[in-house]
Amino acid sequence: MINQRITLSFEIKEAPVILRDAIKQYGISKKALTSIKYEGGKILVNGEEKTVRHTLETGDIVTIIFPEEKKSEGLISQKGDFPILFEDDHILIFSKEAGRQHDPFT
Repeated sequence: MINQRITLSFEIKEAPVILRDAIKQYGISKKALTSIKYEGGKILVNGEEKTVRHTLETGDIVTIIFPEEKKSEGLISQKGDFPILFEDDHILIFSKEAGRQHDPFT
């Protein structure tokens, strides 16, 4: 599996605004922001790395580069047929009956 970094870019329409507040408007949690800052992600304004205290101006392009995801050691792969409801390059949504369990060894 190839690790791809997820990025989010947006243009500032109304300024002045603090970068932290602009990021918050896009639903990025404090936990995600901490991960971006301390686990290999980046916050860029017009291609330059900035702190969340930076004041943005109209037309600035903000790019958030999320850190690479780390595989959780607690995940156990299981076989099963689950109908896929939606799939793109970043998201997979499937349906599973409530309470349905799978034997990981089948």
